[in-house]
Amino acid sequence: TKLGDNHPSIANTYDNIGQVYNNQGKYDDALSVYYKSLKITLRRLGDNHPSIANTYRDIGQVYNNQGKYDDALSVYNKSLKITLTKLGDNHPSIAKTYDNIGQVYNNQDKYDDALSVYYKSLKIKLRRLGDSHPSIAITYNNIGQVYSNQGKYDESLSMLNKSLKITLIQLGHNHPSISITYSDVGQVYNRQGKYDDALSMFKKSSQVSLVTLGENHPQTAQFYRNQAAVYYKQSNYRQAISFYRKSINSLRNLYGESHLQIIEDEKQINQCYDLLQGNEKEVAPLQIDNIVQQLLAQYTDNQTVIHDLCLSSPGEENRHSNQFGRPKDNNRQQCRVKFSQHDDENVDKSTNKNISKENYKDLPDIIRFGKRKESIHDYTSRKKKRIASADDE
Repeated sequence: TKLGDNHPSIANTYDNIGQVYNNQGKYDDALSVYYKSLKITLRRLGDNHPSIANTYRDIGQVYNNQGKYDDALSVYNKSLKITLTKLGDNHPSIAKTYDNIGQVYNNQDKYDDALSVYYKSLKIKLRRLGDSHPSIAITYNNIGQVYSNQGKYDESLSMLNKSLKITLIQLGHNHPSISITYSDVGQVYNRQGKYDDALSMFKKSSQVSLVTLGENHPQTAQFYRNQAAVYYKQSNYRQAISFYRKSINSLRNLYGESHLQIIEDEKQINQCYDLLQGNEKEVAPLQIDNIVQQLLAQYTDNQTVIHDLCLSSPGEENRHSNQFGRPKDNNRQQCRVKFSQHDDENVDKSTNKNISKENYKDLPDIIRFGKRKESIHDYTSRKKKRIASADDE
């Protein structure tokens, strides 16, 4: 009120608000306040002031985030023109604008153009800032991403490791920039099919992000999704579901239920469940046979219980009873006797104890979780009733 609505300080405040909106993904709100800032600055400082170039650059970042790449390039080039005129072609601000333009080209899959401007940025920074400045690490990282997109993974890792080395020295092990570089290295390993290495990098990125940014941050959610995507590729759908849910929880606390990324994560979870159900229905008979054999060798006291537990589909019982040398007519009676020797609680405890220690991790979902996700106690109780009913017929 004291300064009026056209003071440069008002424009600076609008810029700060715009940055917050941009980080929140509220791009229309960001553009609205950035253009208010631009209007004030144009009126007070003219159309060739470095502050105008900065605001154009901020607007370009929003357009880039929206996927409006032509609009982004338009305002970035306005920023570049002003900066070249006022500050010369070797100013760090020029390098920053080259970085911004390179990001747009990379998003447009114009990789040669992206590399061209990134190397212009690198040349300026090396000359003006030296080879160990954190800004140099950013450009190395940008170049590494382009090489990764081109499938030049060795070149990509070389650049990313240069970036990581500088950042660790200059900023320490717990800086948000470290988590981003770990994630970018993980993406290269992921594309190479080196999933264990990718998970290692993604876990590091998550750990740093949790320390520096907290659980409820878009970057932390992204790192959770990175891990989920690798587990999905490994067909480890339950772990994938777990990390997609972590991503959702992070975003829900920020944006509520209707955020687009939450909806996308929910779709991924549903797809994982569909694939899990498909796996449970399609366990090969030979796989079941092998697991039955392993269990029978270890559960001498409860072997009939475990044997019957594994018979999860009609027709399997006859095949397995013949396989183990038990006449079909005696099989139900033998099961009934075995059940009578062990109350349900002891069967449940004994079976679960041994499975959890040695076999649980190796069993397919159809046995680990039950065909209808029943507990062993419920499952054996139902089988006991069915056998007793058959004996009464």
